Amino acid sequence: MLTEEEVRPARVAILDMYDRAPNLGMDSLRNMLKKFGDQIEWDEFEVRSRRELPGIEYDLYVSTGGPGSPLLAGHGWELGYRELLDRLWTHNQNPLNRPKPVFFICHSFQMLCQHFGLGTASLRRSPSFGIFNVHKTQYGVHDPLLVGLPDPIWAVDMRDWQVVQPDFAAFERFGARILAIERMRDHIQYERALMAVRFGTHFFGTQFHSEADPAGMMHYMDQPERIANIIRQHGEATYQDMLQKLNDPDKLEQTFRGILPRFLELGLMQAQEA
Repeated sequence: MLTEEEVRPARVAILDMYDRAPNLGMDSLRNMLKKFGDQIEWDEFEVRSRRELPGIEYDLYVSTGGPGSPLLAGHGWELGYRELLDRLWTHNQNPLNRPKPVFFICHSFQMLCQHFGLGTASLRRSPSFGIFNVHKTQYGVHDPLLVGLPDPIWAVDMRDWQVVQPDFAAFERFGARILAIERMRDHIQYERALMAVRFGTHFFGTQFHSEADPAGMMHYMDQPERIANIIRQHGEATYQDMLQKLNDPDKLEQTFRGILPRFLELGLMQAQEA
């Protein structure tokens, strides 16, 4: 067994997919990682704006949300990103290699599903914006990252795109599982989007913002200009609904403290055992 002096910090690569767009995601991730103290070291890579990419020497990877279409093709950053996914996937298939877990959020989740043919990425009829419930599947009930959460899960869902129409042959081929799906909307007959997927053993993704910090979001929304923008774009009812749910400790707080921190904890344990 390693002594305290011999335990090395886990190295985490943060793949920033925001293309320099204003966001809360990066701050939430940084604050989450800081809570691990000297157990974790991390580097940030601006994948889209600067075409930065890590190698596969890191212990853990987190790939963020971001703006725009997940269907880009032929761009330098996009090709490099897809190559990295293939390298990490291939590495993880060798049982002699120490696994490299990867967590995918929103835009990155959509790119993962599109790249490996797990489903169809398409524009939503209207943007999703708010805090909504997400329902576990039979696999999600027992998944290590979701097992401690209630069903339904409450999550920040802000996106123009969606992944629908799962290709079950591809899921079987890659050993993937659908862990959660979009809320039921009785008044409309749209296919429910995939909201969480485990791809093999070591790739995990959520189409919702599992990194969303309720306190950070409350501070972000508590500014006159942003309040006006939300009400103008999404309505007073949406704004008030978000405030109510942000203040409810049984909703978003559990998601924020449960999924991504658990991914980091398990990855840290794995890195320290190596």
